[in-house]
Amino acid sequence: MRAKRESYHHGTLRETLIEAALAYVELHGHETLSLRDLAQQIGVTRGAPYRHFTERSELLAEVAGRGCVMMLACFDAAIDPEAAPFTQFRAGSLGLLEFTKAHPHLFRLISSREIADTASQEPSLREALRRVFARIHEVMAAALPHLDATALWLRHMAQWSTLTGYAMILQNRLLLPDAPNEIDREKIEAAIIDAAVGPDRGGE
Repeated sequence: MRAKRESYHHGTLRETLIEAALAYVELHGHETLSLRDLAQQIGVTRGAPYRHFTERSELLAEVAGRGCVMMLACFDAAIDPEAAPFTQFRAGSLGLLEFTKAHPHLFRLISSREIADTASQEPSLREALRRVFARIHEVMAAALPHLDATALWLRHMAQWSTLTGYAMILQNRLLLPDAPNEIDREKIEAAIIDAAVGPDRGGE
């Protein structure tokens, strides 16, 4: 145990805490995460984490930043760079939806009011969020060249709201219970993507 604590003291504790917190959030969500519990989990004193994070929100900001990197990777991985711009936009939107389903707890953290409040105080988190939205906006602008800057931002807000709203509904099991039997999850999600990206007007 002594060797482990010495190695943490020499610079690895911060990264170990972030990785442990990320794993915890993925499994259990962020609401019950505790610095002291993480310290016990990785085998250091209860006070050790506070050398790197003065409060829980700072650690959650780092975890959310890692989540943004993962979200952006899902967005880009879904896109075929050889495809038409609108097809890329649609595929990327589907990639975002797949991220929310594969990492529901992490998505909930990124979308939480706690993280929104923390972002104003944490430049690295603010930059991670900016990169996600900037990349989405870049792909959207190429797909919808007929829109001016204002209309493009309005479409971006509608796309993001549609995808994240559906993700929240899905997580909370609030899908309409009386849907006809022939409307399965695949058809629902195709309709969600259609609503999120809007019509393809062929670059008019």
